[in-house]
Amino acid sequence: MAPIPVSKTKIIPPRRRAELLTRRRLLDVLFDSLDKKLILISAPAGYGKTSLLIDLVHHSELPSCWLALDELDRDPNAFSPISSQP
Repeated sequence: MAPIPVSKTKIIPPRRRAELLTRRRLLDVLFDSLDKKLILISAPAGYGKTSLLIDLVHHSELPSCWLALDELDRDPNAFSPISSQP
């Protein structure tokens, strides 16, 4: 099975900027929820969802991974390990 090509910019977490404001209350909610199967963070654009997750990774000793998706990633077949080509 051939590997699925993924751009490095999609899998490397963004660097935490020094001026990033730590939102302690939201971090505490996330840390308290880490035992859940799924945590959904939903807010309009510009509300700091990515910044919160960057801060979570920075303050956590847990292993983490990163996958950034955009409009071009809407095709679910792109993530299928089985090639759809004959």
